[in-house]
Amino acid sequence: MTVVERLEQIHASIQIKLAQQGMPTDRETLAEVCTAMACLVRDPDSLRLHSSSMSAEDYAVVADCLALADRDFAEEITALRTLVTLLERDMSSEIGAWVASGRLSLA
Repeated sequence: MTVVERLEQIHASIQIKLAQQGMPTDRETLAEVCTAMACLVRDPDSLRLHSSSMSAEDYAVVADCLALADRDFAEEITALRTLVTLLERDMSSEIGAWVASGRLSLA
């Protein structure tokens, strides 16, 4: 399965879960959910959130949003983490091959 196909599969799963919960599946809602999921993929322990300098009210809103995303989209978050891990591993060797062949500058 290609990266695009995997991302489309995750996207469809998010839309289905939103619809099942009676939530809108519009672009804005999807963007908010995907942003929360990306934060959880990039920073699974929410260290950036815990060390940020935001008001208590803003912190509570963001923490609630991340907790909901973690609960409602755990399968999609796991799929994204797996995809990122595979891309990091595979892209490193592929980029190295491109540099070695002269197709890509090391800079």
